[in-house]
Amino acid sequence: MSYIHPAALEHERRRWLRHDWRAWVKPEAHHLCEPPEQKKRTLRFDEAAPEVDGDAVLVVECEIDDQSGEELALALDRLRAHPAVHDAIQAPVFGKKGRMMMHLHILARPEAQDEVLALCFAETTTIGLRYQVQRRAVLPRRMVEIASGDRTVRVKAVDRPGGGTVKAEADDVADLAGHAARKARR
Repeated sequence: MSYIHPAALEHERRRWLRHDWRAWVKPEAHHLCEPPEQKKRTLRFDEAAPEVDGDAVLVVECEIDDQSGEELALALDRLRAHPAVHDAIQAPVFGKKGRMMMHLHILARPEAQDEVLALCFAETTTIGLRYQVQRRAVLPRRMVEIASGDRTVRVKAVDRPGGGTVKAEADDVADLAGHAARKARR
């Protein structure tokens, strides 16, 4: 095996520019290994990497500019309570003529499309909905109950590509006073 002295690195870098020469630098020795065309690359797969599940989700969207905040909050609560709805969010947006509006974004099971659309029309003042079924990637997750002090806390464990993460359910620590106390339980 031959090495190139650091002084000759710039000359060789120009010569190997088309070969991604940085991958062949030995950082601990500050030397360059054999040219890439003389090396064999090995592709390694981590067997512990989680499988990413995929499914379909119904996405329903609209803007509302003529419903009070109180009424819209109730409407979103009713939408979230529907068993087919995964999530319902609102975000402030500006519409035509600079008017303030609320953008609604609802995720639901595709097989409940007709029910969810009817519920959106019944609970909001919108006169039109945009909807489509989209594919999504979902990481594996599971709910685990653990003892934490004097209580049992539900914890969501997620298998991420870089390693697993866990986080306590917000409802299980909501009664604790102060951010520091809630963070300590999480």
